Amino acid sequence: MRGLSACLGGLTGAREVIPDLKPCLQLAGDHVLLHIPGVSRRLRLPTRRPWTELATRTGEAILLLGLHPLPQSAGAARLDAYLDAALATDRLLFGRVQLPPPAPRADVCSTCGGSGTAPTSGRACPDCSLHCRLEP
Repeated sequence: MRGLSACLGGLTGAREVIPDLKPCLQLAGDHVLLHIPGVSRRLRLPTRRPWTELATRTGEAILLLGLHPLPQSAGAARLDAYLDAALATDRLLFGRVQLPPPAPRADVCSTCGGSGTAPTSGRACPDCSLHCRLEP
């Protein structure tokens, strides 16, 4: 996880100044995609609509990276306990990400963000057409 932190620009602990990271998040509708330098596919992050609306409104997000594993199936109570424990033991890293201003485009799929590839499976996106692609 520390290697991932370095790839993203160096996240820091809670007692340090939160650094500005390299651009690595993309909002595509209600989905948030994480781009890791050197990796061809984007990782879809679990989020809720209020979070994406806030990130869109403010133009930035704080990225948290826990140094211990947490299953994606973890519920709210388990996530809260994880965050409390990770913060108390300095096992939670933080970074600020500036988001590009949203540019609504009718030809970009909200599932894959226009890549044509489903972000979680790496297969062709079932929700978009062949003309769907990301702007360079």
